[in-house]
Amino acid sequence: MNTKNVTYLSRWWALFLLPVITFIFFVVAGYGWEFYKEEIDLFCAADKVQSWRDILTFFLDGNASGNAHPSNYVAPPLTVFSSFYRPLLFVSAYVQYVLFGMRPYLHYIISIAFHCCTIPVMYIWLTRWISSAIAAAACTLLALHPAWALWIGSPNMQQYTVNTLLIVLIALSAHNFVLKKSWYDLLAVAGMSIVSIFYRETMVVAPFFVVMLAMGLSAHRRALIVLSAVLSLISAGYVACKLFLYPLSAPGAVSSSFTNMHHSIVSFLGQIKLFISDFCALSWFPQGYSLIKGFVLVAMLSAAFLLWRPSAYKWQLGYAALGMFFLLWPAFLIGYFSPSRYFYEASPAYFLLVGLLFEGQGRRVVRWGCIILFMCLSGSLVYTWHTIYERKKAPALFAAALAPLRNNEVIKHNALCFVGFPSHLCSTGIAQQMWLYRMNDYHSIYVVDTMEQAAEYDAVLIGWDDKNYNFSKGRF
Repeated sequence: MNTKNVTYLSRWWALFLLPVITFIFFVVAGYGWEFYKEEIDLFCAADKVQSWRDILTFFLDGNASGNAHPSNYVAPPLTVFSSFYRPLLFVSAYVQYVLFGMRPYLHYIISIAFHCCTIPVMYIWLTRWISSAIAAAACTLLALHPAWALWIGSPNMQQYTVNTLLIVLIALSAHNFVLKKSWYDLLAVAGMSIVSIFYRETMVVAPFFVVMLAMGLSAHRRALIVLSAVLSLISAGYVACKLFLYPLSAPGAVSSSFTNMHHSIVSFLGQIKLFISDFCALSWFPQGYSLIKGFVLVAMLSAAFLLWRPSAYKWQLGYAALGMFFLLWPAFLIGYFSPSRYFYEASPAYFLLVGLLFEGQGRRVVRWGCIILFMCLSGSLVYTWHTIYERKKAPALFAAALAPLRNNEVIKHNALCFVGFPSHLCSTGIAQQMWLYRMNDYHSIYVVDTMEQAAEYDAVLIGWDDKNYNFSKGRF
């Protein structure tokens, strides 16, 4: 098959067939999706909006760390490093809540749609750097990577798919501006960067990408200087807004950042094997075979090193590796490290890195790469389907457990205290479910472990029936 035919097939696959197949796969796998745990806390803020003035408060607060906990939750003091200023995240959640209400499966479909939209955009951007066939292979791995199975579809996690789509669009527009010097592309970069940073702050490091790029593209230095200046102003504006709302002079503002970073680094070191495993698309590997998995990881990393040595794209590989590191920076501010979610935002740089390793290699190397990709995707399909299927079980049990409480006037018009509720079903998210499903008129809802703790509150007690696995009517 000649190069022209390969390019034609790659385009059709990555731009049309792959997104459609991916969408169908996830939509079918997620049928019957229900909300789980604290994943709808943004909808609690959206539900309280009564006027445009309430939407304005999103920009005057915009803190997305821990919204709508039970009434007995004591939130830590908010500082510049322990809060997430994401006003546009609240605005988008409000729009989505108004359009789709409390329909879990529709919100799931929207999340999957954003993921599928990222695939063709990623392909177009990757072809600026690597060949069409390798870009199509990278996008295939993006579409069905096993690391996404644990969280994709959740309303709260939708921010990662949306922001990654914005990141790739920004990168594509920035590339066009550097080459064509079109002011329309620069305006597109500026507009999408503002939306991205105030939606989720990951791209506040965008000026660093431009500086790194300038080191390898001296012929376009003037355009890169303009681009860097625009992105720096946007990043500075975001930082200024956050410092105005959460000043560094606040008690514990600096010390909390060091504490969170220390915990994140410790968490990262404790999960480094899982982190590398996710990067190598081995999340599907069966548990209990750590020795075999370790051997496979070492073999894959060794192969990557052997591909790097003769590569003619060393500065581009360095750029992609540093870019991946920069896109992971939010993970080190929150006190724990969750590899798969933050990996999604870093995936544009990751897939560029992998693609560049295979670019310019011989057919034998590419053939082995295709075999490895096929093995990873085969395992990923089974793993993703099974993970989504298992994920749907707990919310279904929770919905059945809530049945005795529906349309009960005592429950609806009084403060409630849940005692000994199993955390694997809904955890503290039970307050969100009760409020948003109109089972309680926003009275106080407490969640405790023991009757001694429940005695502190003047509320209707609701216990858990382990035998029947529900809230028994005789318990309240």
